[in-house]
Amino acid sequence: WHFMTYFPVDVNETVPTAVAPALKPWNDSEAVHKHDYIERTLVADEGREIYARLDVTLDECKELCDRIATCRSLAFGFTQRSCHLKEANVTLADAARVPAYLDFKTYIKEL
Repeated sequence: WHFMTYFPVDVNETVPTAVAPALKPWNDSEAVHKHDYIERTLVADEGREIYARLDVTLDECKELCDRIATCRSLAFGFTQRSCHLKEANVTLADAARVPAYLDFKTYIKEL
């Protein structure tokens, strides 16, 4: 399951019967400051996920992170075009996930 992307509409169901729309935790009318990002291997401890989106490019994923003040890093998978925004203050020294997960990479937002 991806955070706020897909989930059962009826919490009593064990199998999802419908897909709920993803919520946007940002204001589209606000100006966006573009940050630089450092690419690294997927970290072992990604921290709490604050938003996820499927079928996006890496640049679109970075723009989503730029729009959310609490977004400090992101995980992106190229094959799935899967974007996962995180609150964790990741560093280059943090342990990598072993084994890696598909082709996911972690991107650290430079503040």
